[in-house]
Amino acid sequence: MTLSDGTQEQSVVASVIVSVGAGTWMGLWAGVIFGLASMSWAMVGAWTLVPLATIPLAVYLGISAMSGVLFEQLHSIRDAAVQAGREHEWLVLSLGPAARAGPVILVVALPLLLIDLGAVALEPSVLWALFVLAVQAAVAVAIGFVPAVLLNAVVLLVVYVRRLRQLY
Repeated sequence: MTLSDGTQEQSVVASVIVSVGAGTWMGLWAGVIFGLASMSWAMVGAWTLVPLATIPLAVYLGISAMSGVLFEQLHSIRDAAVQAGREHEWLVLSLGPAARAGPVILVVALPLLLIDLGAVALEPSVLWALFVLAVQAAVAVAIGFVPAVLLNAVVLLVVYVRRLRQLY
């Protein structure tokens, strides 16, 4: 199969290049993770597993500690969305009597409903409440993550220095 303009050959070459690049990119991350895990195991042994247990537990505890604040913020998001919905002129309500047409009207009603819900979600009060929730969630994660990482770094450094002294 030969084409005079060579488009099929170019397509095959482009597919091979893209496939090799994508495979290399995906394999890179698996190699980095397994390489770091192997290096860590060689340096500190089974102590490598300690951060795998303590960091998620600490993050869970940090989120649990702030769960009341996060739930209050979720309620304020709901209140802001309800208020924005009350003030919004809903496009889907303009269908009126056409809604009696049955399921066929859903072809028109569902996109209008999505537009209405998007307009409510993009109200400044709702966006601000979502932003505050994101900041509070980040603080909740940081409350658990930062101390756990620092503590694990100290523990792993001490274990590494002890193992290094035993070797030399």
